[in-house]
Amino acid sequence: LEALSQVEEDVGSLVNTLRGKLRLLLPLEFFNRLISELICDFADRYPQIELCCSHYSGLMPGDTDNADLIFVLHESPLPASDWITRSLLSFPQSIYAAKQRDLAAIRTPADLARHPCILGADEHQWLFRDGDQLQAVPVCGRIVLSSPEMRLEAAAHNLGLIKLPDYLCHHSQVGEQLKPVPLSHAPQAQQLSVLYQSRSVPLKVRLFLEFFQSHLGRLS
Repeated sequence: LEALSQVEEDVGSLVNTLRGKLRLLLPLEFFNRLISELICDFADRYPQIELCCSHYSGLMPGDTDNADLIFVLHESPLPASDWITRSLLSFPQSIYAAKQRDLAAIRTPADLARHPCILGADEHQWLFRDGDQLQAVPVCGRIVLSSPEMRLEAAAHNLGLIKLPDYLCHHSQVGEQLKPVPLSHAPQAQQLSVLYQSRSVPLKVRLFLEFFQSHLGRLS
């Protein structure tokens, strides 16, 4: 009992001590400049914490064993896991095309199936909001690019249509060469969620979550 009590005390001390390495996993090219500013501000405020930030492509990272926080961008519910999920923010999305592209034949989401699209990795359909329902539209194209910035460039070269959050186009010089495609239904908004392993998170994780949430307005 004394040994167990000591273990409990040691664990409690570790959880509530402001020190150690904080490992973050972020989606590829997600607000890189603003996230860098947030991380630098956090590092200045808490010099006892070591920060290790890595990026991944696709819906979820492959290796999550050592991560403290995983930030995920998604449109559909995330797959079941042992991680706790907290929704943080949603980003409106649109379909974009090069300004010189003729869009006369595109009126509904279903029309997109007949036009070349520029896709992300493992992307085969786009989701659209139809009232309380989601409409899945199959899409295809000869160009698959995991990087959102590369998809922007390909669309500006009139190689196909893209679906991206509005903030990516509005904050990019390349986005000035694109125009939104007017459709009867808007694409499903993209959700930003954060995943962590336990409700009893260490102090360093709680502080970063609170800091990040207090600055979410800078992302929207």
